[in-house]
Amino acid sequence: MKKNIQLIIFLVFAVQAVFGQYNLKKDFRLSKSPSVYLSEEPGLRSNIINCIAIQGDRTTWIGTGQGISVMHDSTSIFTLDTLHLVDEEPRFLFDSIASMAVQNDVLSLAGHSRENGIPLGTGIYITENGLSEQIEWMRYDQPVDALGDSLVEFGARYFNARPVTKALTNVTYDMDIGGDYLWIVSWAGGLRRLDLTKMENWERIPLPLDSLEELNTCNIDNFNEVEGKLILNNYYMDSSDPITGGNHNHKGFSVLAYGDTVWVGTANGINRGILGENGCVNWHHYSHPIDNLSGNWVLSIAKQEYNNERIIWAVTVNAILPSEQRSVSFTRDDGETWEIVEELIGERCHDISVQGSTVFIASDSGLWKTDDGNNWELIPPAVEATPVSSNEILNNSVYSVAADNREYFGKSLIWIGTPDGLARSYNSLGDNWQIYRAEYDKEKTYAYPNPFSPYSHNQLNGDGWVRFNTGIFSVQQVDLNIYNFALEEVYSERFDWQTNPGAVKWNGRDNRGELVSNGVYFVNLQFSENNNSIKENHRIKLVVVK
Repeated sequence: MKKNIQLIIFLVFAVQAVFGQYNLKKDFRLSKSPSVYLSEEPGLRSNIINCIAIQGDRTTWIGTGQGISVMHDSTSIFTLDTLHLVDEEPRFLFDSIASMAVQNDVLSLAGHSRENGIPLGTGIYITENGLSEQIEWMRYDQPVDALGDSLVEFGARYFNARPVTKALTNVTYDMDIGGDYLWIVSWAGGLRRLDLTKMENWERIPLPLDSLEELNTCNIDNFNEVEGKLILNNYYMDSSDPITGGNHNHKGFSVLAYGDTVWVGTANGINRGILGENGCVNWHHYSHPIDNLSGNWVLSIAKQEYNNERIIWAVTVNAILPSEQRSVSFTRDDGETWEIVEELIGERCHDISVQGSTVFIASDSGLWKTDDGNNWELIPPAVEATPVSSNEILNNSVYSVAADNREYFGKSLIWIGTPDGLARSYNSLGDNWQIYRAEYDKEKTYAYPNPFSPYSHNQLNGDGWVRFNTGIFSVQQVDLNIYNFALEEVYSERFDWQTNPGAVKWNGRDNRGELVSNGVYFVNLQFSENNNSIKENHRIKLVVVK
């Protein structure tokens, strides 16, 4: 009889429970004086972390699925709600951040969204005082061409090109700063650059045709004079598909710039450019299978300089040819010869970061690490364990990685961005982490996501997971009991963070290991009276939709 009364009470509370989809709290931290141009809200606005940039002695920028966040110390994250623009009205920034670049005090970032499911570049923001509290931004629309811009000025010369007139399919997937130039790449827009000493026009840069191994734009003999203009011979830049006369090598995805060198990854390989006078570039084009890249779609490029050797690393995945494979390719001689990381063949990789002799690769399987370039290990998913709480990243995928050896933190560490939040390791081993997530209501206990699908949400080690937020309370031990709509227990588990750190979570399976049916489930979180700062139980209604 007592059990039936408990279940009836439980049902009453469960019907009253909310689904856990909470609106963000607008708790703004305004500046101390009118001259300080910061409007921030505490915490992350989104758990999708696309990119990470390290600036100065201790500042870390986080590009999320809903705007740009920043950490100026080792504990607190704020999201920039409003960007104060030079000679323009302040702008709210809720766009997803596709890429960022840092050099000294300069910070640039690119936003993107979708229009009818099609990627859309929403603009580029640049500040020359990214380390100041008085940040002002220059904003540029996603660079496009006028309809008649078929003759493009490049330095003191010209080349023919198909104009890119829309921001659709024109997202700045990557950017880098080298010398006086900010370089950007996009699918439709190809390679462009902005002279940071002038901050005026985005210059379109020619890349080799798919069929060319070299393109020399510094040799005047490669230009014809037409009506007083020097125009590049036998060249037409076109990022449309080859079947319509275009070139996959004009679709940009990654860029790396340093000194007089710029590397550009496209949908048809890697291009190494050497800058000459007036900003001209001489290119060499490397591709699969001729140059031993694993694949022609190049998603990320990074430079490693260690022990008097320079290595260029590139995420190279399959594009068109059946012989292409997913992996990471690298060169020790500036592109003359390329090698493939055999251990990573088949891995869908995303990002690369280097620290001394160590290379980190972010992938769908997790974070890969090598200390010698030969032996690779897969670091386990991030788990946070403290004496009073615990958390974990409920996803194998790592979208972004940044190695960090700044003195402020006392030791070398790692930042990773995932679909389920940001994590920072306490060392370079990746065996203990601090996790930052968007808390949709810190003071409530709820399930997230809700509704929950074990097939699509939080894919970790072959299962999908729903987490249960335990609020602001100190919790060390929780009994999780889940009942179906008929109030029959389908699952139970004890979470004890002293012995088994991690999130309070459920993979949608019953006590026999079978996935439960679609429907409404009632969750009872029972907190140990001896080990927790709260005594009452919490009840949640959860919808499972596979």
